[in-house]
Amino acid sequence: MKIAALRWDRHTDDRIVQRLVPFLSAEQQERYARLSQRADGHRMVIAEVLVRCQICRLTGRRNDEIAFIRNRFGKPYMAPSSSIFFNISHSGCWIVTAIDRCDVGIDIERIRPLEPEEARNLCTPREYRIASGLDADARARFLHWLWTAKQSYLKARGTGRYGPLDELEILPDGVHPWRLPSVWHARGYVFTRIESLDTGYCVTACGVDSKIAPIEHWTLEQLLDRFQPYCSSMIRS
Repeated sequence: MKIAALRWDRHTDDRIVQRLVPFLSAEQQERYARLSQRADGHRMVIAEVLVRCQICRLTGRRNDEIAFIRNRFGKPYMAPSSSIFFNISHSGCWIVTAIDRCDVGIDIERIRPLEPEEARNLCTPREYRIASGLDADARARFLHWLWTAKQSYLKARGTGRYGPLDELEILPDGVHPWRLPSVWHARGYVFTRIESLDTGYCVTACGVDSKIAPIEHWTLEQLLDRFQPYCSSMIRS
């Protein structure tokens, strides 16, 4: 599994994003035009170009040779059928992508205090008992690790909501919150906590394979430079 992370600024110059918009699919260009919030549009464009650039580098294809389709639950795949699978997540100032040769999911969340009702809706009874025994900071971190693990699993499956999250058990037996495993197996998948990105965020990847390459950190300028060789026309300055 290859993971890329790009830290972006909400106040990124519009001109930078506008240079990338023509290299999206027509569907995504229309979606971008409909978004009323500038930051949402920037994030969508950067995320799609980031995953497109990674696929181009991995496969050697040009950008105009890459097309995406969605299954009936809304998960995007390469078209026609391909052995490349990908997933995107974003939170706050971070955009992360995961690419693999089999089903993959990734989720990032900025850590914040959760209301008791949010915790109850997220946790199985066992998970809630663990969380309840922690101080506020440790509880928030534990719950966000749990949240990203469950979301990454649902995204890897690509079949929509599993059901109530408080019925979805994904932690191994005997887990202790002060030493959550970095890697564990559950429900036929491998879960990996990504702890090296940002202490204010939780990131979990879920896939069939436990091998994850070191995270590749990108800047917006690097994205422009690396994407250019795969485009059929120049990215205008």
